[in-house]
Amino acid sequence: MSERGASGNDPAPKPDHCASCGAVLNGPFCHQCGERVLVDKDWSVSALISDAVSQLADLDSRLLRSLRWLVLRPGGLAGEFFAGRRVPYLRPLQLFVLANVVYFFVQSWAPFTGYNTPLASQIGQQIYSGIIPAEAWATDKASALNLGFAEFEEMYNVRSDVLARTLVFLMVPALALFLKLILFRQPNRPVEHTVVAIHYYAFELLIIFGVVASFWPHLVFAVFSLEALASYRSAAWVLMELGIEPIKGVYWYLTLRRFYGFARLPALALTLIVLAGLLLITFGYRLTLLLATLWSL
Repeated sequence: MSERGASGNDPAPKPDHCASCGAVLNGPFCHQCGERVLVDKDWSVSALISDAVSQLADLDSRLLRSLRWLVLRPGGLAGEFFAGRRVPYLRPLQLFVLANVVYFFVQSWAPFTGYNTPLASQIGQQIYSGIIPAEAWATDKASALNLGFAEFEEMYNVRSDVLARTLVFLMVPALALFLKLILFRQPNRPVEHTVVAIHYYAFELLIIFGVVASFWPHLVFAVFSLEALASYRSAAWVLMELGIEPIKGVYWYLTLRRFYGFARLPALALTLIVLAGLLLITFGYRLTLLLATLWSL
């Protein structure tokens, strides 16, 4: 029977315990889980709509504030998190998942493969391509599946694209471990490096989105012209190649200064080391993606 009584119209008696966690109530909010005690005015359609609008506005406010700190104050969002100021912002994993969703939504329009690595690139364009027999592995797998190489390659690329959306998470602990190794003299705990790594990859995903979005007028026109589409992809590719690395460098320099507290010269030297480490982590991720995709087919 509803707590509102048998008639459905009588006001609900004031509860003594929280409806969610059962804790004893000492006011309109539960001190243990934050659940609010319902009153008569909550049993209306207008209250339902008002609550939905309030929740959306709160999410929008926290999202915009988090993005602003992530982009304009590198390292500052992690500082806020560990200072205990967490309510005004999205949690690190929430921000990362959101950036991941946005990234893969626009990836199909991008002139680059991003975190996915097609089979042709795995075979001939990675630093490990001349070391491991990637082409032989692919040929053997195609034979085992009774497929021609071209047909197998198409199947591989589709599966790789799916796995790339999940395996991108692997770079977070890899970066956190790398930061722990190079900053071993710092008193930071592993969780602090992990949050910094989560924020960085959320930032990197948003950079790619920003590059694609910055060309949206050209992209709209390109839908009606293959030549314009090729021009769009070429221009965006140049921007990625020339702009991304300096942006990453600035991000890490500011993070090392603001969150870790390094002086200018040590922060600059460590920035170069971090950028080199990111490159190695990326190649490690791509190799993992190759092995995982071949194994899953």
